[in-house]
Amino acid sequence: MQLVRFDIRPDSPIALHMQLVQQLRAKIDSGEWGPGARVPSEIELAKENGISRGTVRQAMMRLHADGLLERAPGKGSYVTQRTHVSNMLIGVLLPSERDMLTLEILVGSEKAARQEGYHVIFSQTHDNLENQTRDIQLMREKGVAGLVIFPASDVSYDETIARLYVENFPFVLVDRYFPPLATDYVIVDNFGGAYEATKHLIDLGHRRIGFISPGSLDTTSIRDRFEGYRQALTDHGLDYDESLFQRYQGLMENDPSLASLRRILCQDDRPSAFFAVTDLLAIRLMEAAQREHLDVPDDVSVVGFDDIQEASLISIPLTTVAQPRIEIGIRAVEVLIERLRGQHAQPTQIVLPTRLVVRLSSGKARTKS
Repeated sequence: MQLVRFDIRPDSPIALHMQLVQQLRAKIDSGEWGPGARVPSEIELAKENGISRGTVRQAMMRLHADGLLERAPGKGSYVTQRTHVSNMLIGVLLPSERDMLTLEILVGSEKAARQEGYHVIFSQTHDNLENQTRDIQLMREKGVAGLVIFPASDVSYDETIARLYVENFPFVLVDRYFPPLATDYVIVDNFGGAYEATKHLIDLGHRRIGFISPGSLDTTSIRDRFEGYRQALTDHGLDYDESLFQRYQGLMENDPSLASLRRILCQDDRPSAFFAVTDLLAIRLMEAAQREHLDVPDDVSVVGFDDIQEASLISIPLTTVAQPRIEIGIRAVEVLIERLRGQHAQPTQIVLPTRLVVRLSSGKARTKS
């Protein structure tokens, strides 16, 4: 076997032996080193990559423990002929285990993985970038074959995900993506869904329509929904001004008074309708309207996005954009397994359709006397 120089970076937060583990594993997972292939010796790897033999030994011990390598007495280490359970693990990182969107993505992921003989391990990042970085590292140390990642919000660039991309570690993003990186991802038609939701309100006679988001436009799912909303206004000759964009940051915090939402609803120039980026935010907005003695939809119409179960069960059922939550998980794992099997060289980028579900929270705009 020709000697191989790997990209071992002493300044990386990843331990040297784990960098070597990851890059040796990539050779095996990609099929470049197939079953029975001889792996360079500890001495050869140490000399070629400028690292200590002890560091190489740690990496080799890990790969042997994971069942990817086996020893031939007097000959060295070879890629194993059998599949070890650790190489059949898929890691799924989601922001919350309480949100119906992410729970059903997990359900779909487990279903697709099980059908192909893989097992899923799950982590909850609490939509926190530091937690996400730590959990990616921990999952790689556990020997997962690949990752499905629902990235943290309000992040335009993620160094850890960029490193996965550079190292060719298999992963698929869901819900959102990073435009500079040509990665595999599975998202929904956020632009089209938001366009249809906004058009629905316009067709009901609303001319001043607010946009409420729990996050910034750095999150691509939010940005794409905002662009769909803006385009619908433009196509129907309606003006947009910055006061129509409202960011509510109390959604995941303890905010029993709904103070900021109530302030929005008390403005003199309050829009007659709102498109909320998520159903959870839309439901909070409706609660705030009730506290301000505003009738939904007579005083204010509300449309959400996601079609979570609660949307159809509340006292005034929510008009919303339904996205195929379970299918997102299924397709993401299917793409990941295809990547693991080397079935496609170019990025697979799937955009699933959405569907407008009209309920009672949206009604005709009041005619001004």
